[in-house]
Amino acid sequence: MNRLVYGVLPGLILALAVAAGLLKWHDGSVRAEELVRAETVSVATESTIAILSFTSDTIEEDFAEAQQLMTEGFRDGFAARAREQIVPDVKARKITAVAEVPGAASVWATAKRAAVLVFVDRTVTVGDSEPVEADSSYRVTLDNVDGRWLVADFEPV
Repeated sequence: MNRLVYGVLPGLILALAVAAGLLKWHDGSVRAEELVRAETVSVATESTIAILSFTSDTIEEDFAEAQQLMTEGFRDGFAARAREQIVPDVKARKITAVAEVPGAASVWATAKRAAVLVFVDRTVTVGDSEPVEADSSYRVTLDNVDGRWLVADFEPV
């Protein structure tokens, strides 16, 4: 009986305490991952709308605001393409685009980087023509830079 009280019981109690600690740690990890996924889906949705919505009259301001949501590396490439191709075309053809996101889902997420699949409904008007609706989807890669999620890549899928 002494062997049970002094040997087995303390070992059993220690094993249960370790198991409870591991379960608590696992639960915290899962909750943290779910929080990151929800946060990145929200950021990817807002960023996609900002990147894909503009008017010909305010295209520079619209893109300047959108660029604040991007990492430095992605922003540089986006700004060059916008300056050389997109802005002149939008102004010349008087294009207006309005993007809405009916759905988005996390592909994967870590504390520092995440990818989100974003489904977009976009209405584009060229000059005085009738608006055209287009559906598309994008894979938005986000980096956590100084506690802020920023677009690191934006590619159609």
